[in-house]
Amino acid sequence: MHPLTAWEWLECYGAINADPEKVHGDWDTARAEIREKINEAVSEALLEKLLKDTKPMAIHAAGKMICCGSTFGKLENLRREKAGEPQMCPHLDFGEIGENEAIWAGLLHHGTLEIKENKEAEKPPRSWMFQREWTEIIEKSTDCHEKYLHLAAIYIGERRLRDAGEAIEKALTYRETATALFILSQCHRLSGNGELAADTALRAATLLPDDISLVRRAFEMGYRAGRYDAIVSFYNTAPDSTRADGRISMYYAFALLKLGNIADAKAVLYRDGGLAVTDIQEGEVSITNLYIEIEKATAKKEGREISENEINIPTQFDFRMFVPKK
Repeated sequence: MHPLTAWEWLECYGAINADPEKVHGDWDTARAEIREKINEAVSEALLEKLLKDTKPMAIHAAGKMICCGSTFGKLENLRREKAGEPQMCPHLDFGEIGENEAIWAGLLHHGTLEIKENKEAEKPPRSWMFQREWTEIIEKSTDCHEKYLHLAAIYIGERRLRDAGEAIEKALTYRETATALFILSQCHRLSGNGELAADTALRAATLLPDDISLVRRAFEMGYRAGRYDAIVSFYNTAPDSTRADGRISMYYAFALLKLGNIADAKAVLYRDGGLAVTDIQEGEVSITNLYIEIEKATAKKEGREISENEINIPTQFDFRMFVPKK
């Protein structure tokens, strides 16, 4: 026997019909209506029966392995075993420790997070850990760059900014890495120093110029802090893969525009038939704003005055909502 899925429930007990006026009204009324209808369709008694009927299956190992659970579950059981704690779901197979969990298994067995392979040591960690028990283990481990790198990230998550700042400074005494510098930039940012945060993030990006996510974030911080020259200089020497990224190129175009280079900014916008920012977010109108700013700058240079309402934005660049399209 196996537990029924949500789809099987609907097949067995029929679709849920609710009052349209209630579910499309205010939030509390909608929730109450749906809760009532679900309880009618799938009662507490039914759920208790399903739980009872499937218990034998749930507490025994499967006869046939189809897939494993998260290998971080395996890691957690290793931690519990070392701490003398009960195993988590001992009947489940969580697979074997992989690359993402290896540093944590090493911490358990050897008491250190240190990575000695040069190439691997310069890259961002494969995984992070934010759990009280692991934090205590890290704090007691051998001093090294990786120890303080992880502690700094943990302390930021706990909003312990002073402790995070001290930890990342210690990490940097062992080795200067892009990850450590970026964490330091976040300490500056959260402390209210946007300019220093941007400079530090851009410095981090120079160590890993082919890391798209890092450069994206560094450019965003640099643009907000007015570091337009630094953005342009970085972009012009960056790897082709970095220069090809849509969001990175967008910030580059904005920086060019701020520096008065309208023609090059426009060339970036129309590159390859139109700049595509593949990680555009819902409600984000950055590309639209870039087009508008280029049109305004062009008009001003030509001695014309133009309002935003007069600008006819091409469909491919118009990400605005609730604005009638011309």
